Amino acid sequence: MYIMERLVRAGQNVLLLGPTSTGKTWTMRNFMLQRMKDKSIDYEHFSFSSCVEAERTRQLIETPLKRKRKTSIYPPEGVQMVYFIDDVNMAHRDEYDIQSANELLRQWFDHQGWFDINFMSFKKIKDVSFCATVSIGEFANSKQLSNRFEWHWAAIGYTNYRNTHIE
Repeated sequence: MYIMERLVRAGQNVLLLGPTSTGKTWTMRNFMLQRMKDKSIDYEHFSFSSCVEAERTRQLIETPLKRKRKTSIYPPEGVQMVYFIDDVNMAHRDEYDIQSANELLRQWFDHQGWFDINFMSFKKIKDVSFCATVSIGEFANSKQLSNRFEWHWAAIGYTNYRNTHIE
């Protein structure tokens, strides 16, 4: 929890990955509710599924932010917005095997914003960071993330429990 708190407060993107049923989502939600209670950090949570595409992701991210100018949006003054995305690897894949929701996030990672199709201009998004979970393993029904997307995260790995640990 200490490492995760340092990373989030520094504005780093945190990725928890591990087998299913190891407590990744519980850990992240508990962390956000218990450790990040101060007024300088606001928190939003949403889950990816096989129905989530880039437009819905854009709406979920932009809704709690305030427009400063036509081309930039921010959280309220003095607040860092942290988005927690559960099962980030489960986003919808199109016919070209691309997860458009993750590519939208990658565009933010690379350029701190994305192209706004409504105003036909680039929209800057400031004071935002992301935390996410990824289930891996044979029973996780997991989809692999692209390397261009993966390298933007500080990854924290979880291992599977053994019966000797539970007893």
